[in-house]
Amino acid sequence: MTTTHTPGPWTAGTKSGKAPHTIYGSGLIIAHVDTSAAEPGENAANARLIAQAPAMLAAWQSVFDLDLDDAIETYIPYPTKVRYRVVLDKARAILRVVEG
Repeated sequence: MTTTHTPGPWTAGTKSGKAPHTIYGSGLIIAHVDTSAAEPGENAANARLIAQAPAMLAAWQSVFDLDLDDAIETYIPYPTKVRYRVVLDKARAILRVVEG
C-alpha cells in the first residue's frame, strides 16, 4: 500500500510544552483539534487519538498480511468467525478511505 500522509510517528503537543490539542509529525503541524465545544480534557484526548493514526494504520495493515484463513476455518467457533469477518470488512473499508 502506498500512502501520501505524513509518516509517523505523530505526537500530540509533547514538544517544548506545545499545546496538547496540536498534532505534530516529521517536524510539521499535522492538525489542530477544535477547542470550542469540548469538555475539559477532551481536546487532549482527541489529539492523542488522532496522533495514533499512523500506528493504528500500520497495525491493521499487519493483520491483513497474516494468512489466517485456515486457522479461522479450523479452530475458531462459527459465531466468532462471523464477528471476525465483520470487523475485518470494516477495517478494510477504513483502509480504502485512508488510501484514497
